[in-house]
Amino acid sequence: MNRTLGACVGLGSIGLLILGVQPLLYSIYVRNGLISEEQLGLLAAFEIAAIALGSAAGVRIASALSVKWVGVIGLVIFAIGNLLPETIPIMMARPLAGLGGGLLASLAALAVAAAVNVNRFTAIYLFVQAASQYAVLQWFSGVGAYESAFDIQVVFVIVALVAVSILLPFVSNTLGQTYSSDGTATQAVAPSRTGYLALVAAGLFLGGSICIWAYLGVWLEFSGIAPGKAAQMLAVCLAGQMVGTVLAGVFSKSSKFGSRIILSSLVLIFAVSGMLWIGVEDLSGWLLVILFGLSWQFIVPATTAFIEEADPARGALPYSTAANLTGAAIFPAVLGYSFAAQNMDHVLVAGMVVVFASLVVIIAIMVIRGREGDQAIERVRFQ
Repeated sequence: MNRTLGACVGLGSIGLLILGVQPLLYSIYVRNGLISEEQLGLLAAFEIAAIALGSAAGVRIASALSVKWVGVIGLVIFAIGNLLPETIPIMMARPLAGLGGGLLASLAALAVAAAVNVNRFTAIYLFVQAASQYAVLQWFSGVGAYESAFDIQVVFVIVALVAVSILLPFVSNTLGQTYSSDGTATQAVAPSRTGYLALVAAGLFLGGSICIWAYLGVWLEFSGIAPGKAAQMLAVCLAGQMVGTVLAGVFSKSSKFGSRIILSSLVLIFAVSGMLWIGVEDLSGWLLVILFGLSWQFIVPATTAFIEEADPARGALPYSTAANLTGAAIFPAVLGYSFAAQNMDHVLVAGMVVVFASLVVIIAIMVIRGREGDQAIERVRFQ
């Protein structure tokens, strides 16, 4: 992985670093009376949706101006959103910070579109995200209780400023361009019909999976699991997720990613169905929780690689992050609002239904691609 791709992994992870600290940050907002508990889901949806919007906007800015301008503009907006005084409503400040973070994340999305092995690169990116979010959460937890969210937000701005200052010079200005088979730069390619459908499938899958993950802790306690044991089960599920990203990188060289997603998603549905059907009180429950985490993160890189498989010209690939985050913003909020008050089991079932809907879209893409024939174009290694 050359310096540009490595720098983009770092910048993209910084843009999404807030996702690992949201629980801590949001609890401080509630404690300080900046927002009510009932509004937390809506705030999270707004912030993640703003990150998705920023990621899509960054792709457009890179093609119109310069990829380095994306990093500079993203840093400025991210800093403003995090440094606004507490008199500014949180519902305005957090989406603004999310927009800046999304612009930084778009650099990694552009790098995905330039990578030769999309599945492996995405797996590495996801692993760095998970590791950095886990590290920063542990650091804040170890330092001690923060009375002011502003202190945490200042740290984020400092980290982003240092990261952009160090890493942005390594990002090539040609990253936002596309290339023909002879290596000459061409105008950006618009997503194909199957490319758009693949983006929808990716958003559906991640939205359904994150809905299950987001409510898993509440569901465990709802099912009678003691809070301490529930925390341990979430920890091993997170470990399973990290193992899933590693396995995705190991088995990155493959074709027919649609078939891989379908088979692995059936394993995910089996794991969640097993938790609902037989419970999680004994060893089998621990194994099912781990299997869910492993299968979920094993599939996510494959959904990005499938976007390339569905749209060989890679017109849709730069929008993969935006599609994933849009699903992550919409479905946990909507499904939680619709079903959590009735029965927590219904939330997990609804998440599985959304995952299954993504499989239906993937099968439709495979049928369309089969009828159109393989029209893949030769790709050149990004320099």
